[in-house]
Amino acid sequence: QLLFAGFFIRINSIPEFLRWSQWLCSLKYTLNIIILAEFNEDVCSEEERQVCESLRSDNEIDSSLLWFYILMLILITVIARIMALFVLVEKSKTVY
Repeated sequence: QLLFAGFFIRINSIPEFLRWSQWLCSLKYTLNIIILAEFNEDVCSEEERQVCESLRSDNEIDSSLLWFYILMLILITVIARIMALFVLVEKSKTVY
């Protein structure tokens, strides 16, 4: 997840055939939400504005998609929990 979140390695540096995997990583959405909360237009001063904008543009973060990032993070969590539930139910059938 660290590789595909886009924070340590820019998305443009990842080969094109692997870039789709960034959208499956919950860390990508978490980092997007944190960056939008910490480095939005209201918080950055005039001298810091360029750095804030470059951080958002380098990580391909759109401030209008905040609710999408939150929704996807919730969706990934729910899907992972449901998959874990099914696996545990199947495993319990072999034990009991």
